[in-house]
Amino acid sequence: MSARSVGAPRVLDVTRLLGRVWRRYPATGIDRVGLAYVQRYAHEAHALVRIGPWWTVLSPSDSAVLFSTLARWQAPSVWQFLRAMLRASIRRDTTPAWLFNVVHSGTESSSYSTRAIARGFTPCYLLHDLIPLTHPEHCRAGEDRRHAARLRTMVHSGALLITNSRHTATQLQDYASRQQWSLPPVLTAPLGLTQLPIPGARPSERPYFLMLATIESRKNHALLLDVWLRLIEQHGAAAPTLVVIGRRGWSADGVLARLDHCPILKPHLRVVHDCDDVMLASWMAHAEALLYPSLVEGWGLPIAEALSLGVSVLASDLPVFREVAGHVPDYLSPTDPQAWQAMVEDYMGSDSNRTKQALRLATWRASTWEDHFRTVDGALGHGRLSESSAHRAEGLADAA
Repeated sequence: MSARSVGAPRVLDVTRLLGRVWRRYPATGIDRVGLAYVQRYAHEAHALVRIGPWWTVLSPSDSAVLFSTLARWQAPSVWQFLRAMLRASIRRDTTPAWLFNVVHSGTESSSYSTRAIARGFTPCYLLHDLIPLTHPEHCRAGEDRRHAARLRTMVHSGALLITNSRHTATQLQDYASRQQWSLPPVLTAPLGLTQLPIPGARPSERPYFLMLATIESRKNHALLLDVWLRLIEQHGAAAPTLVVIGRRGWSADGVLARLDHCPILKPHLRVVHDCDDVMLASWMAHAEALLYPSLVEGWGLPIAEALSLGVSVLASDLPVFREVAGHVPDYLSPTDPQAWQAMVEDYMGSDSNRTKQALRLATWRASTWEDHFRTVDGALGHGRLSESSAHRAEGLADAA
């Protein structure tokens, strides 16, 4: 049976998700995409787990158990997992299937596509962004080379390449043109919004603004810290609190030092590095506004989450944010701290801009996962896929 058949089985590569729950990491935005695919296809898909060179596809029953565990962001017991892996190694099914890798995991290896195709899989990838290539200064050392390898794998072995936004699709097309690559079918399917839990009680008595992002240079925490120093200087004790929620990232030593040690900021600053979904919803729901001054993004999930809770958003004027939120937020230049200060002060002392944003929000509709999967399943089921993945694997070898 060809994997191009409408009813072909689906295999979900859950290696990254499994590794992160075992390490007890909180789910990132990319993880939430992986979980959405787990929830969508759990009733019909097999789980793929990669351990070094070994690829193991679990049985339907063992896959269902693992999917259910991952959906709760919990790790399976080691013995339960090892028994499932042993059963799968004995079975060794190589039925052709669609292979979904929607979290970039493993694709930096040149062997990913050859192993996939050897198992009879037709790969479908989801590309989240090209930031390591377009803005390497904001990424870990060497991440540009790793991401170039990921793109090479996706382009030359993928039967379908899904992008999360038109912005990402445009950047992909530009990059492929410079590399003189022929792209597989590219499908833009905006990411859905997974609703946060019901918020709890207000977590702070003082008025506060929220920034939700990994602490790394491209998120532009530095701008907000500069703004808050000016607010404290001009308003003293009346200055609001800045709540920063996010894990420590990279290329942000100066920001981390200020978050940890600046004595002027400390009375008006609260940093939360680990936050479960209930607490996150509580912090977000009661904020004066979500602040999102990023320099570059591939999507903007926190913006959609805030708007879904009726919370105002002040955001960088990036094309992808306008894809996510339309005309609803108040957009500002990510390099203009005076403008950010003026808008924060407006939200501190007046309801005029907040009221205007609330009126705009009344017409906004979040992208849904139903929309996303309707688009993806439509592409798989209506003959939109052309060249064989085997042919593209040959292209990958030529390009390597």
